[in-house]
Amino acid sequence: MNAKASPPPNKSSSCSYRAKLPILPVSASQLLALDKNGTDYYEEVLELASKDPVIAAQIIKLSNSAALGGRAEIETLHQAVAKIGIDQVSSLITLISLSKIFTPSTQFHRNLWIHALQVAVASRKLAHLNRINTEQSYLTGLLHEIGRFILLMDDLDKFSALEAYPTANQALMVKEQVIFGHTSAAITIALLHSWNIPEPISQAISRHLKPATEARQPLNRFTQEAPSVTLFDVLSVADDLSLLALKKPEIAAMDETDIEPLVREVLTKTKSHGLFAAPAFLTKSLPGIIEEAADLASSLGLS
Repeated sequence: MNAKASPPPNKSSSCSYRAKLPILPVSASQLLALDKNGTDYYEEVLELASKDPVIAAQIIKLSNSAALGGRAEIETLHQAVAKIGIDQVSSLITLISLSKIFTPSTQFHRNLWIHALQVAVASRKLAHLNRINTEQSYLTGLLHEIGRFILLMDDLDKFSALEAYPTANQALMVKEQVIFGHTSAAITIALLHSWNIPEPISQAISRHLKPATEARQPLNRFTQEAPSVTLFDVLSVADDLSLLALKKPEIAAMDETDIEPLVREVLTKTKSHGLFAAPAFLTKSLPGIIEEAADLASSLGLS
């Protein structure tokens, strides 16, 4: 007997999510439009943060938090920028803007935030180690599964059936398609386009979210696409490190000798295309990544 053909995709359902895509807050939208290589970039970011009292207050608060190594009391935005750097302030403006859109109301929502923050923090560390753009790497990690937030907001009961599935996984996407009529990957890509997210970030995330069954063709690092490939490499490792941390919450308190074999296993499975990610470095960094993400979530009211 012939197997039953799979039902055709629900086109109306597939298009319905586009009408629900949130608008990126003005502050983050204006930030992304700035010329990072411009001579006035520092002053423009500072002015942008100053215009929004909530964002300015949050940046000052975060600069005093344990997540950013707060010691001496920071009282002004200028002091905060001087302490943590203009690139990190730029990332924080986007993070704070997103926290206004996706304010968590359930544990599912908080779990998504913890994962996003862990991947963002890990991506920045890996980017710094490999001397690539740390701000773009941070935003890539932060935004890499933003579509899952939309699914949760769309229907919590349906989303709860997905919680057992790992992220960026073919089984998850099949399940999402069955339950919602579309996938979080499709929503993420549509949202990145709607928000005019820089092309290297969008390319890296799109590549990361391709179904596991779809071949990922190696790209020439000397072509114009090289930056997105590098961000993809960073994102792949950072995502798997976060999944390890989420599956083993006790890892933050484990000895390094017990963590390193787990990290090595992650690196063996991850296709990082030559990214330098020393197991010893990641072993030492992982507890700090977990702690920094938790502190950021706490400071922003996301945990």
